[in-house]
Amino acid sequence: MTESDFYATLPNDYYRAAPRRHVETMTPEEFAAVEREVKERFHPYNGHWRRILNRARAQTAQYVRSPHVLYTDFRKYLSWR
Repeated sequence: MTESDFYATLPNDYYRAAPRRHVETMTPEEFAAVEREVKERFHPYNGHWRRILNRARAQTAQYVRSPHVLYTDFRKYLSWR
């Protein structure tokens, strides 16, 4: 994103229209490789049982009000494995 684009375009309009077109500094393949590497490095961190327990504790009030959210989060956790 150029500076003029930054000030003239809403982020949602800029990135949702054609995201591949707006990566000017690398090819789509290079971008995909960087994205894959970032995901591979953060997945173990985010999926660690301590972080998941901390997130669950932070969501306790939400789980009490809406038990289906607990079920959804549990299914999401299982999909990470």
